[in-house]
Amino acid sequence: MYSFNSKLLTLCFVMGLTIVPVQSYAHESHTTHTDPTHCEAPPKEMSSWKEPSSISAAKTSEELSHSTVTINQAVQASLFPTRTVKFVVNPEERGGSVSFAGMVQFNVPTQATYRIITDSRPWVEMVKDGKTIESSKHQHGSKCLGMEKVLDFPLSPGQHTIEFTANGKDTIKFIIVPVSK
Repeated sequence: MYSFNSKLLTLCFVMGLTIVPVQSYAHESHTTHTDPTHCEAPPKEMSSWKEPSSISAAKTSEELSHSTVTINQAVQASLFPTRTVKFVVNPEERGGSVSFAGMVQFNVPTQATYRIITDSRPWVEMVKDGKTIESSKHQHGSKCLGMEKVLDFPLSPGQHTIEFTANGKDTIKFIIVPVSK
């Protein structure tokens, strides 16, 4: 049940003020829709976004083999309080005392740019052979599809680890897709 402060409401009325939500478009196109009925469907390689598989992210490098994901398969991963995670490489940004973190691994079959799309805005570190790989592009995702952050990484063949840190909730949905040229 909501309660209204009658004095504040009267003051706003007398001053001719209205209280309305204001949406900022500083980082978004003016054509962005928040109504999912106006969204375009995700591309074919991302069709699993609506029905992700579930896993538990790894808290240590020893657990990574149990947290393996596949390219083109959306995943809903459970995370842990950041202070309990022992990262492969210490991330640049760990997040605060109430943030969540975890790691997953995946295999890159061919050298290409791969895109990671998340439903939140965590810090993302890409790691291979104990070294971080810088992202080549960063952008916002389609809010109406529940996509918040989009990062591109130039990756070579082999096993890679994604470290998610500074996440505001204890789960993260994400997908890894090759970037079409």
